[in-house]
Amino acid sequence: AKDSMTVRALETRMQLGVRDVRLARAPENLQRALNNIDESLKAAIPIMDSMISKLRVPENRERMQKVKSLAEQYASGAKELAAMQGEIIKTGGSGAADAATRIAALTDQREQFARERTLPIAAQLDDLTEKIREIASNLAEKEVATAAQQMTSAERIGLVIGLIAAAVLLGSAVFGAFSIARPLRNMAGVLVELTNDRIVDVPYVTRGDEIGDIAKATEVFKQSIA
Repeated sequence: AKDSMTVRALETRMQLGVRDVRLARAPENLQRALNNIDESLKAAIPIMDSMISKLRVPENRERMQKVKSLAEQYASGAKELAAMQGEIIKTGGSGAADAATRIAALTDQREQFARERTLPIAAQLDDLTEKIREIASNLAEKEVATAAQQMTSAERIGLVIGLIAAAVLLGSAVFGAFSIARPLRNMAGVLVELTNDRIVDVPYVTRGDEIGDIAKATEVFKQSIA
């Protein structure tokens, strides 16, 4: 979309150059206007070539190829207009008796050429470039909306994963408190009682985990004390 706006601006500069060609009253002004047209076309062609390779919509690629072709035709038409305007300038400075009549005829020829050649091309260039920009802008808006939806979805998934992780950690803490920490405290109390020569029951001897192993070892210690 940005590149199409740049191309549009360069096309406008070419159109202003053509206007300056038609209004030129001296050879140097005419040459300056032609230089502006050439520079605008040279600046636009690399951008148009880049867009042709980047555009994903086939119709837009065809439009940009058409824009490039029309821009080259427009520049060519501008040179023909410049030749006519150059003849008008030359005739005006010749001092010939029929100069005014000749200039009027050349001016009519120039204006007819502009109406039939350059002005229609300029209108096509404007329409095609605006269509490309419009479609590209719409696609960009859709891409931005899709990206925003994906970001929102990713944030929700991340939040759910975070809550699940917190729940697992909390569950692990509760499990450790009830299945490991409390039995260990109970076994410590039993060992204290046995060390003080008080015979008490040893819990957890039927467990098959490390707590059960400690309980079995404590039972052996109890039997030795007894």
